[in-house]
Amino acid sequence: MGGARPDFRNAAMSVAQFPEFPDSEYEQRVSRARRLMDEHGLDAILLTQKDNIRYFAGGPLTDIFKDPCNLFFVIVPAAREQEPVVMCQYSLQGIARSTWFADRRFWNLKPGGSIIDLSSAAIEAARDVLTEKRLDGATIGIESDESLRPGLTPKQLEDLMNAMPGVTWRSCAPVVWQCRKHKSPREIEKHREACAITCDAIEHALKRVRPGVSERDIARDIYVEMFRRGATGRGFLSVTVGPPRGIWCDATASPAVTVEKGSIILVDGGCTVDGYYADLIRVAAVGKPPPPIAELFDLAYRAQKDAEAALGEGVRIGDVHDASRRPFEKAGFGPNMSAGGFGQLGHGIGLSLHELPDLRRDSDETFSKGMVFAIEPAVSDHPDRGQATQLCIFENNFAITEKGVERLTRTDDEVLVL
Repeated sequence: MGGARPDFRNAAMSVAQFPEFPDSEYEQRVSRARRLMDEHGLDAILLTQKDNIRYFAGGPLTDIFKDPCNLFFVIVPAAREQEPVVMCQYSLQGIARSTWFADRRFWNLKPGGSIIDLSSAAIEAARDVLTEKRLDGATIGIESDESLRPGLTPKQLEDLMNAMPGVTWRSCAPVVWQCRKHKSPREIEKHREACAITCDAIEHALKRVRPGVSERDIARDIYVEMFRRGATGRGFLSVTVGPPRGIWCDATASPAVTVEKGSIILVDGGCTVDGYYADLIRVAAVGKPPPPIAELFDLAYRAQKDAEAALGEGVRIGDVHDASRRPFEKAGFGPNMSAGGFGQLGHGIGLSLHELPDLRRDSDETFSKGMVFAIEPAVSDHPDRGQATQLCIFENNFAITEKGVERLTRTDDEVLVL
């Protein structure tokens, strides 16, 4: 009962059903991962986090990942002659058909049938498969740093390591991120679609805003429009109305905060298409913002445009950061943005909302084909965020394609005056 159930190997089970990408796309990802494993001295990677499993295995496609009682494993050996394996609970074998992996293993409940205590059976199953593949004395990469979190509780991770005392555990981040950082044309198309849906939905919803509606009303309208226009996931969405919440970036929309004359509405985030995020910021104001705030939004807008103008394949990330910062410096904010700015440029986006490339000021990395990222220079109306009343920011998404820099967020990013 506790061990891995044998795979059902037949024609129906060896072909992915309703996949998000063709098998060839996933095969290229695994091939690249194996080359990177060779470079970094790893014999295999063991993945438990939803986005990484989706990236390499194409499934299982399910929201049950949110449930800590259900564990999922993907094992990708570096050896080319060994097939990768996807593992999950026996009752989930239906959704496991979304993966292109031919080797699918399942575990069942322990005697007594506790849904809450599936982890011991899962750990035993993972141990058995690793032993079968002669990886019980290997060097295995797991999700352990650089923003990679294992889809296990600390106790489950401890139990897994104790079950495999001969294994040397290392981070798989150099493998996973170097694969995920560069998107294929098909992945970029997912981002392109998510951005188009999000831009249109936000624009549609903001034009309907009137005094008296709440942040939650606006968020609901945006969600409805995103799904109506083709979103496959809710992604991330923050709607804040200032005052009183002009500085509450990333906050959950509240039913208690309503729009009135003079309000500034900041919408941050976007939907997903097959897991790939849009992440943009659009701003609306009920009446023209007061001159000091309008000037700061204009400053953020110029910083956005200067960064966009500096973008290009082969351009150093730090140089684009410098370009975005110059308008703030000319306005007296200083090189470190200490007077109300945040010194940020943006971040990579993909199956995660924030991922590589890391757009740090001191980065010597250059923009290269396949990178998808958000640019979002920001400034506030007070150097102490605890006393600030308004965050002034715009955010757009970009991709480096075969044709050069493509802005994925197509709608206007100036303040929409209602």
